[in-house]
Amino acid sequence: MRHIDCSTRLPHRTTAAILLLLVTVLLLTGCVTAGSGGGPANVPNLALRDVDGRSHYLTDHIGRKVTVMSFWATWCMPCRQELTMLQELFVDHARNGLEVLAINVDGPETVGRVRPYVKQSGWTFTVLLDSENRTAALYNPRKQMPMMHVFDSSGRIVYTHTTFQPGHAREVKRKILDVLKAEAR
Repeated sequence: MRHIDCSTRLPHRTTAAILLLLVTVLLLTGCVTAGSGGGPANVPNLALRDVDGRSHYLTDHIGRKVTVMSFWATWCMPCRQELTMLQELFVDHARNGLEVLAINVDGPETVGRVRPYVKQSGWTFTVLLDSENRTAALYNPRKQMPMMHVFDSSGRIVYTHTTFQPGHAREVKRKILDVLKAEAR
């Protein structure tokens, strides 16, 4: 039988890595704010403002309906194509429980362009501003544009898609509609 000597010290690099991980977890936890609550346990209760300045908590949306979360920026043309496709889906299926959260990641220097851009595009789904990248750090750490997650009504990510080309529209629509159909059963 082999015995492990627990009295030995961890190497300095291992201790530093553990401390760094602990600090990261504490910092991320510090970004979580108290909101209306009631959302799924795995979704952080982050608050983001929409283009009209109203505060929205992720848990007010995710875990209640089928929710598409799309990360985008005003300079990203594939993002515009994806969001235009999502607008069509939203108009056709909002009554069936589809929610779209378009999370803009423009920095402080260009975030002022977002509201006019959204109004000019005619998007009627919820557009949230994440210029501090709090939500992107959790759901899009590689900062890929566009990046989409589809959450089922329990708050689980059931589909993820990165990049967008017009040829992707059929597949993406089918996946989202499949989740909506599964939820209707």
